[in-house]
Amino acid sequence: MEIREYQDIIEKTAIYPKQYGPAYTTLGMIGELGELATAVEKVDIQNIKKELGDCLWYITATCNELGIPLEQVFTSYPKNWVMDLEVKDSAIEAILISTEVSEMVKKYIRDGNIDLSILKLKLTHIFTHLMRTASGFRLTLEEVLEANYTKLIKRRETNTLHGSGDNREEEVAFISQIGDKKQYYHGI
Repeated sequence: MEIREYQDIIEKTAIYPKQYGPAYTTLGMIGELGELATAVEKVDIQNIKKELGDCLWYITATCNELGIPLEQVFTSYPKNWVMDLEVKDSAIEAILISTEVSEMVKKYIRDGNIDLSILKLKLTHIFTHLMRTASGFRLTLEEVLEANYTKLIKRRETNTLHGSGDNREEEVAFISQIGDKKQYYHGI
């Protein structure tokens, strides 16, 4: 899968309150990185793959929000940069760097400007740590992107992009039973 194709599908499937833009995507990234660290701690390979995909989704959505071509983040990472870290430590390091991204986005919202070169560097560092985590579990970027892409296409086709979690078909069935309270139970 081409990186640009992945960035395009994220743009087409991104459903969230746009008025919160990069703040929403940055908070989502931090949350997903935490879920990834939990999956790594449990050595749950299937969940690690899913959480890596979710992390990449939020990195991509953040790039989309700020007009950053994803290629500049995904192709510029130093392949051997974090190979001396334990896999678990690499996942934790990604969380720590994401808090720096969060601080930058907070200042962007407050002041209206952001140094995109530093932001790209920090996103690249997060991506590097994600790739270190993936390789530690013998997962490739292509596998993770393809699995995430397939999940998004399925959700778009079944109209289950709204909501949360991986049991969205069940959530839609539950929502249809509660009728007019759809927005309360269905998230965004």
